[in-house]
Amino acid sequence: MERNTLIWLSSIAIVLQWFMVYYWMRLIPSLAFYVTMIYETVKDITYFMMMLALCIAVFANAHYVLN
Repeated sequence: MERNTLIWLSSIAIVLQWFMVYYWMRLIPSLAFYVTMIYETVKDITYFMMMLALCIAVFANAHYVLN
């Protein structure tokens, strides 16, 4: 494999490991509420973030066409 491919794969693996550490933090009773609250917040704003990304893409496309 090329060096760049290995760097990308290792960076993805590191991010996934940090997500797993975050998930395991629910086992600690004093942190469980906060981990669950952050998870629920991210889940609730998912549709808003998709709509925001769409709006940004629309204006970016218009800006690209005008230039």
